[in-house]
Amino acid sequence: MDFNILKLNKHNLWVYALIGLQLLVLISIATFLMSAVGKLSLATAISTTIMFLLGLPLLILSYSSTTDKKLKAVFFGLTGNLAILSASGIIWYVLSPTFGFEWLVLAAKALMVAGYVPLIYALIKAYSEDHEKLGRKAKIFIGFVNASCSLGILFFALTHLFEGDAFDIIVYTLASLADLAIIALAAALLTVNARATLRYIFSIVFCLMLLSLAGDSLNFIDALNVGPYSLSAYSSYFYDSMLLFTTAALLIYFLYQDFCNAEIVEANKRLSDARHAMNDLVMQMPDAACIFNRMGDAILANNSFLQVFGVRREDIIGKFNLFGHAYSLKCDVADKVELLKKGEAIFMERVKISLKAEAPSYISFKIFPTFSGDGAISSFIAICEDVTSSVKAEEELRQAKTLIELYIDLMGHDISNMNQIGMGYLELALETIDVKDDRRQLLIKPLEAMGNSSRLIDNVKKLRRANEGDMSLYPLDLGKVLREVIAEHGESPAREVAIEYDIAENAIVKANELLKDVFTNLVSNSIKHSGGSVRINIKLEPLDKGGKKHYRVTVEDNGPGIPDELKPIIFDRLWRGRNRAGGNGIGLYLVKALVDKFSGNITVEDRVPGDRKQGTRFIVTLPAA
Repeated sequence: MDFNILKLNKHNLWVYALIGLQLLVLISIATFLMSAVGKLSLATAISTTIMFLLGLPLLILSYSSTTDKKLKAVFFGLTGNLAILSASGIIWYVLSPTFGFEWLVLAAKALMVAGYVPLIYALIKAYSEDHEKLGRKAKIFIGFVNASCSLGILFFALTHLFEGDAFDIIVYTLASLADLAIIALAAALLTVNARATLRYIFSIVFCLMLLSLAGDSLNFIDALNVGPYSLSAYSSYFYDSMLLFTTAALLIYFLYQDFCNAEIVEANKRLSDARHAMNDLVMQMPDAACIFNRMGDAILANNSFLQVFGVRREDIIGKFNLFGHAYSLKCDVADKVELLKKGEAIFMERVKISLKAEAPSYISFKIFPTFSGDGAISSFIAICEDVTSSVKAEEELRQAKTLIELYIDLMGHDISNMNQIGMGYLELALETIDVKDDRRQLLIKPLEAMGNSSRLIDNVKKLRRANEGDMSLYPLDLGKVLREVIAEHGESPAREVAIEYDIAENAIVKANELLKDVFTNLVSNSIKHSGGSVRINIKLEPLDKGGKKHYRVTVEDNGPGIPDELKPIIFDRLWRGRNRAGGNGIGLYLVKALVDKFSGNITVEDRVPGDRKQGTRFIVTLPAA
């Protein structure tokens, strides 16, 4: 027992000690009087006095203090039984010797048999409520044992009825049969009731009747007059034990109940403290939170929750039902609510809710159940977040993106058409008009500028396609793509370009047609950024990387190289390096974006380590398909 509980009951212990001392004095006096007047043995006088002064008051107190109907009925039956037995004993052992009337003994024995009636009635009433819980095999076993004993008693009673004391045979036959009936009912009730208190009381009844059966059986055998010895003198030991046992068991029950009440008070206090702590935790939470009972009715809502929904506390508590309002929302939440009722946590993102005349709000919910000690759902906790501003911001971004894409499509389409027209006229002029060499550059330069402009628009379209993530990938022969790039750049009318290559066969990667643009940009940059003759070396080889097969492509040139401080940023968006021969500003950024989409990697380094003026090496690594 908890020390705090004992401390709480310290005053009760003193009260019990004083009451015990008073009872001890009364029992001593009553025992002396009954022993002297009724010629009773000391044990019988003590047990009878204890039952009368302590056992019966405990039964009456237990009956009045309990609210359980089943316990009340059993206490009533025990009180009636023991009260009648006590009255029978007083008549038998006190009044009869005092007045000298023999018929009082017969009346006392008849009263003793009548004392079983209240207890049998109470147990039958209790069993009628629980008989369906008792299994068929248990019913057969209990019935067989008690029926066999009853038939045996009846057989001997009928066959010896006129050979012994007929009145005593009838009395103790009825008493023994009543004992067996009560034992059978108590055993059945012990089997079907799981509550500790009920099982304890039924155990008292069971043991009480076992002792009574032993005493009645000895008197029954003595009444049959079938043996050489009298056994009735021994029956008093069982009757005395019965009364003492019952009183002690009732005293333990009564004290236990008192301590349990103190434990309940302490447990209720702890429960109240825990409930207050839980309420404080919910009220102080920065997130909007509300607690619902297992029926879905709101029982606690913090200020953040009220602000999110724009309501008062009295409009929520007891009036807002989680399930009813969830079903009324214009969204498919019925299945999720059913999962919640089954004990699963649910998430509802961006539920559109209209609050009065205001604009719709968007709320994200996380709702989860809590469970009691027996695993049943005891409540639901909802944590909410107002995501209206995020939804509106995303919608604005979506509209802005759509508008920008519209502008890009219009500009790309119209500018490309204008460039094509301008380029067509310039090419026609170069072919048909006799222009001196020093003047031809005036036509060639705008033709190149328009070509660069068209390529810029084409690269922008490719970048947008790569960044939107709608690229479908499929197996491609990397070697074939590289050969196409080499064929297109191997000969230049204005520059001396030499491309050497070493390409492995059957190098299959997962990409799409934009893979060609990766290496086209790299080779074009090598040509444009180099002065004089250009030597380019392209090599494709397999590579084992982390236990997985990859392909590595190196593109080397003998150009001016890239300074070390610029190497980390050349793949950044719209970077323009020094010593550029021209370009659209997004070539290497497009290369990096495409390689990333193909789950690859690209790096840059000096062709000759430590001497960047000897040229540049780009390394592209792609996973094998």
